[in-house]
Amino acid sequence: MFRLGKPQSVDGVSQGKPRLLKVRLSSSIVRNSLLKKAKLLRDSSKYKSVFIRPSYSFVERTRIKELYQVLRQKKNDTGHEFFIDRRGNVSSWTVKERTTSSAATSGKGNNNQPTRNC
Repeated sequence: MFRLGKPQSVDGVSQGKPRLLKVRLSSSIVRNSLLKKAKLLRDSSKYKSVFIRPSYSFVERTRIKELYQVLRQKKNDTGHEFFIDRRGNVSSWTVKERTTSSAATSGKGNNNQPTRNC
């Protein structure tokens, strides 16, 4: 483990923002397991401000930054929620009415199922 970048200070006083911490793991299995469980930190009050992400190349970081700019712009323009899918496309979740004969007759089922609009 080691810190990335240089400490930020103004006139010798630390700015209080911690630098990124690079952690090398023993295997890709451990890495994948850690990345899958990283979202659980959001539920913890103690570690709510801790974020874990994989290492990206400069080109990947640039692409991700552009995708998030498109995502924010679409959200501001339309007011709808968007997400970035696994293929790197900006998509939206929409609610469509789905009625099937079995759900309508039995009284069971949720007619407002979210479906992905790609």
